Amino acid sequence: MIKSEFMEIHQFWVFATAVFLLNITPGNDFIYIASRSITYGKKAGIISGLGISLGLIVHIIASVLGLSVILAESSIAFNIVKYIGAAYLIYLGIKTLWDRTNNIGNMNGDEVPSNKKLLRQGFITNVFNPKVALFFLSFLPQFVNPSKGNVSLQLLTLGLWFVISGTAVSILIALTFSTMKNILMRFPGFWKWQKKITGVVLIGLGLKIALSDRK
Repeated sequence: MIKSEFMEIHQFWVFATAVFLLNITPGNDFIYIASRSITYGKKAGIISGLGISLGLIVHIIASVLGLSVILAESSIAFNIVKYIGAAYLIYLGIKTLWDRTNNIGNMNGDEVPSNKKLLRQGFITNVFNPKVALFFLSFLPQFVNPSKGNVSLQLLTLGLWFVISGTAVSILIALTFSTMKNILMRFPGFWKWQKKITGVVLIGLGLKIALSDRK
């Protein structure tokens, strides 16, 4: 799988372990998928995770092509992308708070957004988070060995593994929290606050991105 003339096998496993630990650490994507899974169920959580993975692919390609350097060196570019992503999350949060439907746990299929919409929302929340671009720009190169050959190919391989690992963890998050939804269905009082909690979480994530700096 990982040839010695391309990358040292032990180096790859160090990278894979670090990636796994990063993916299971609660962050913006973790919280987003969890909230979607509790709100709309397992399938919606998985699709949201796939949308996030598509966003990661964009960041990886940008890193390989060197476009992420622009975000690292230009405060204007960084802020434009940051505020677009933050505004979108805040919009989703306000929309959730404004929703007056009262179906318990959104079990009514009509209340669940379409797969296309869930995929698009997950994609946008990730691709317009400049912190992800800067993460790839600073993290992936640490595991690249120029003496082993094509640096761009190494970056692409490491990035794709990050996506594969991240997608697997996203599915696990969706399965776990959708199961929690089924348990919470036994407590109707919870759902009176569920949308408020989800809305506040999304707005909080948006504000977190908006107030973040480049460090």
